[in-house]
Amino acid sequence: MPPLRDRRDDILPLAHHFVIRQATDSGRQLELGAAAEEALLAHSWPGNVRELENAIERASVLSVDGVLRTDDLLLADLPSTHKADSGGALQARLNAATRDHIKGALEATRGRRGEAAARLDVDRTTLYRLMQRHGL
Repeated sequence: MPPLRDRRDDILPLAHHFVIRQATDSGRQLELGAAAEEALLAHSWPGNVRELENAIERASVLSVDGVLRTDDLLLADLPSTHKADSGGALQARLNAATRDHIKGALEATRGRRGEAAARLDVDRTTLYRLMQRHGL
């Protein structure tokens, strides 16, 4: 089978498939933004389909509102519009995504931590530790 860079017509259908899979696995509504779709088409895909799948998975974790944007993809050959000193550092974005995901689970379970932990697929003590770390 030819590499993904030679099968440009397959990039968006595969990306949408991976977005749907991530949405199902995470229980979140996810969608690809128009600029992110353009970025996916512009990328050289040296890592082939596996790189595309990993980019979508990473973006779904980094996305705060469920819309996967160009910066969420973290593709090496695309310039980032975020600066590390303005809160765009990877760890800061991961912390924000974690905090938002925990808040959403707590809201959905009306504050019942045991149910929220089950929904997040983490142990209850892990949830408590994460809540403390993120000021929840």
